[in-house]
Amino acid sequence: MSDPGDVTVTIAFNATTDSYSFNWRDKEGHQPPAELHKSLSEIELVVSDIMQEIQDIVRDDYRIQPDAVATKLRSRGIELWEDLIPPAIQSRFIATHADIKRMRIVSDGDPFPWELLCPFGLNAESDQVFLVDMVELSRWKYGSLPPATIAPHRADFVIPSQDLKEAKREFRQVSKLLKNWSGSLEGRPVKDAPALYKLFEQATVSLLHFACHNGFDKSNGQIVLKSTRVKPSDFRGLDGRLKRAPPFVFMNACRTDATPPAYIKIGKKDGWAHRFLQAGVGAFVGTLWEVRDNSAREFAAAVYSGLINNKPFGEALRCARKALRDDKPADPTWLAYSFYGSASARLKKPVPVA
Repeated sequence: MSDPGDVTVTIAFNATTDSYSFNWRDKEGHQPPAELHKSLSEIELVVSDIMQEIQDIVRDDYRIQPDAVATKLRSRGIELWEDLIPPAIQSRFIATHADIKRMRIVSDGDPFPWELLCPFGLNAESDQVFLVDMVELSRWKYGSLPPATIAPHRADFVIPSQDLKEAKREFRQVSKLLKNWSGSLEGRPVKDAPALYKLFEQATVSLLHFACHNGFDKSNGQIVLKSTRVKPSDFRGLDGRLKRAPPFVFMNACRTDATPPAYIKIGKKDGWAHRFLQAGVGAFVGTLWEVRDNSAREFAAAVYSGLINNKPFGEALRCARKALRDDKPADPTWLAYSFYGSASARLKKPVPVA
């Protein structure tokens, strides 16, 4: 049962025609399917070129005027909207956008950077904003619905072996926020790969935060923990293991090359989000491109501050995006985060043990 203001867009890939079908469902029910007549290779070429341009902005943002960055991002967002979203879906969004509060994208593999889309064709003022400015955006996979509540009973933090000062600051800051909210969520560092694997194999993972940033291997997003390379395929064979008490995983990392972001993609690539969602993770946050360390830390702190103050995930993420953009208008980090789960879900405070 959907809440008022909810829209679901289900995306299916047809391997025979090498094309995507978009199915829109809102308060009026299902709309006729809309086809995107572009192959996967054509889509990935468009996305990769734009991602590389954004990556250059991230690395050079202090040498570019904020207004110029805003113009570039908006132009690329409009380009993606016009090139990758079928006209029927564009028209439906334009006609109903005032009534939309939450939009969920459901697929078994989605190459579209929804967070970067800039809907065009509304009016002069609205054409200046991104989709994530207008709706609480979330993603999910085919199958059962995401949980409405995440009830963490412990908090674990993964920090790579390198001496990353900003990652350690993030650990201290987020851990303090959680501990002040509930003493049972005092942060525990995950010191090596066996300890990380054990959290999943024994289904004890509850709230897991990766403060990795540039601690990922440049070729495919593997994490290095005490010389052990941890990769998504290490978590095979855990399907459904965590469903009884779905955890929240925040992978605050960066995309380090020009390929599609394997560590958040839930499609055919063996990415982090795919493996974690298959295991039963109830909410997941990851990044689409390389982010600045201090901006990533500030964003994470803002998200957790919202969650522990009883904001649902969608609202907490939206407020964190706005705060970061207001503070650093020349830094595209605020657009970099993807969320998998229910936008209306909340963190539930642990009950103190008597």
